[in-house]
Amino acid sequence: MSDVKQSTSDDKLDERTWDVVRAMVLAAHEVDRDAYRASAVRMDELKQADATPAGRYLFYLLWRRADQLMKKPQPTLSDIANLADLAYPKFSQLANADKITLEHILRSAFGKSDFSKSIDAATFAIYMSTALASLLDEAGEELDAMRPYLASWNARKYGSK
Repeated sequence: MSDVKQSTSDDKLDERTWDVVRAMVLAAHEVDRDAYRASAVRMDELKQADATPAGRYLFYLLWRRADQLMKKPQPTLSDIANLADLAYPKFSQLANADKITLEHILRSAFGKSDFSKSIDAATFAIYMSTALASLLDEAGEELDAMRPYLASWNARKYGSK
């Protein structure tokens, strides 16, 4: 696992939020329950303090990684189900959820499910971080490589927030 961080202070992402999202995904990738719980607490504290964009960061990162793996701009439900099949063994090591839940999380990233409306935002963020972690090989390096794309998307969609 690589935990070397690139210098990206000028990319307009909220650094505290990025650090929490990154730590949470890395902990999930390593199936480090203690670090994962600590990251979840930090995320909750951020949300209470300043309505953090952590959820949208996770949403974009999950979409981007799933898109990279499926290599299809418009994946079918079958494509997403196949990806869930591949990711579920790792996902299930940390998430207390079935494969259908993982499928719905992945479908949500492509606008093919309203699952996020059926659970609270904190649970959805936990599932997204675990789903993302289950799709990564070299989590630290891959997250750092996705950061510039996240920053660009976030700036286009939300400005400098």
